[in-house]
Amino acid sequence: MSQENVEVVRAAFAAWNARDMDAFRDTYDPDVIVRAPEGWPEPGPFVGREAVMRQWEQQRETFDADALEPITDFLHAADRVVVRFIWRGVGHGPESSMELTGVYTFRKGKVFGVEFFWDHTQALEAVGLSEEAMSQENVEVMRAAMEVFNRRDAKGFGACLASDAEIVPVRAALEGTVFRGPNAAAQYCAAVDESWENLRWEVEGFRDGDGWVIALGRIRGGGRGSGAAIDARAGWVARFSEGLVTSFHTYADRSEALEAVGLSE
Repeated sequence: MSQENVEVVRAAFAAWNARDMDAFRDTYDPDVIVRAPEGWPEPGPFVGREAVMRQWEQQRETFDADALEPITDFLHAADRVVVRFIWRGVGHGPESSMELTGVYTFRKGKVFGVEFFWDHTQALEAVGLSEEAMSQENVEVMRAAMEVFNRRDAKGFGACLASDAEIVPVRAALEGTVFRGPNAAAQYCAAVDESWENLRWEVEGFRDGDGWVIALGRIRGGGRGSGAAIDARAGWVARFSEGLVTSFHTYADRSEALEAVGLSE
């Protein structure tokens, strides 16, 4: 049910931004409880769907236009979903831009509780998560992806990727070759084996940041047919969304890989 809960929160954001308050209301359980962040003008809590909707409608009246803009992945933990977002509004005074994290608790497919936090770390801790733990999970996915690639386990490699992921190999800079979509892993593994024998990625270490993991190491193998050996320094950058790789880029130049995530040697 976790991914289904994520989709309900996504739908709530979409309904709000479309000003479809009936659809937004429908995401709530009749007995929903909403807790405002510390220091909110009306501290609440707001209990029951009708009371919650009255509060939201009063808030919207202060703007001519407003929108919710997610700035992190929608994370799920058991029966809860966490997302960081910016609430932007214009009209009736200065432009407003509030950054909040919402923790959404579910009951039978509906939002039963919402608690808002100014501090993202505090919100994650409230559901038993931490930024460090989430980042380490990404590192482990990256490590697994590289290990299964070395075995040419295309299915295992694909399991680490999002369905719309893209794989950018070294030769992309020369040939423009990029593999995208649900078959990207299988196509990439087949292309590698077509050109190389026993090509392996040997990782020396990982570094990680906000939604990305970089690995530094060497590419070793031999050209198929020619037997020409390759032993080159390389870097790999993976970008993540909801625990899966959305972009996997191999760099022949480590400096370029580091620059891609704002680092330097």
